[in-house]
Amino acid sequence: MRDALVAAIADAGVQVTTLDTPEASPVSEMRPDVMQAITRAVHEKYPGVPIVPYLESGGTDGKVYRTAGIPTFASSGLFSSRPRCMRTASTSVCR
Repeated sequence: MRDALVAAIADAGVQVTTLDTPEASPVSEMRPDVMQAITRAVHEKYPGVPIVPYLESGGTDGKVYRTAGIPTFASSGLFSSRPRCMRTASTSVCR
């Protein structure tokens, strides 16, 4: 992983340092019964709102549970409308 990051940065002036000893944890596959329960609960109050899985890249204890063999999921109560223009650091997509 470190070598891939160094190659992607491609700048000898940038130093990449690994802290501690990172450990991977297993993936929690999306379970249909969990997605159905979330969809049902949301649609009771907001019919037709799309339910879209997303990756939460940090800030949870999920890794500890997944490593212990306990599938771990989260859901957010936040809603947003699609903006006319979505911008990221490298792209701008306007609809």
